[in-house]
Amino acid sequence: MIYALPTDTCYWLACSLHDEAGYHAIYQMKQRDYSKPLSIIVQSYDDIERYGIINDDQQDFLRDYPAPFTVLVRSVFHLPSFLDHGRYHTIAIRVAEACILEDTFYRDLTFPLFLTSANISGEKECHTKKEVQKAFKNIPLDIRWEVSQKQASSDIFSFIGDGTEITYLRNNHYFI
Repeated sequence: MIYALPTDTCYWLACSLHDEAGYHAIYQMKQRDYSKPLSIIVQSYDDIERYGIINDDQQDFLRDYPAPFTVLVRSVFHLPSFLDHGRYHTIAIRVAEACILEDTFYRDLTFPLFLTSANISGEKECHTKKEVQKAFKNIPLDIRWEVSQKQASSDIFSFIGDGTEITYLRNNHYFI
């Protein structure tokens, strides 16, 4: 099952971490190059350490981070066998309790999920249910709710060593 989920930045496409058909369908739908790994979304900040190397100070930093974020961490979880393990030694993680607008939106989902922005690669992100339906017409999607905020894409960063200093891959909010 492929979901279209509204978030703090745009709609996302998501599927279960163990759904091989869904994983490949997302790449096909988006016309995305397989050299670009998908992110994962975990339900809570505490779940990050199940999938990536992160310490308590870094988790606290993320809890206090004032904008949408994606954090890159070294992967520590057992990957599904269908993945290219070389591309997923580092994994990009988002946190549902930080970026999905209401917890009622994700209560019935099973985490973690693969995810990526809902758009054809290289085109504008979808911010409404109607835009998702237009971009992916004739493709069965479980489109969740109508609420989404339109703001800049998430900042993408990784921590430098064991501290809370970060290095940006993408900085859209420029307050730090």
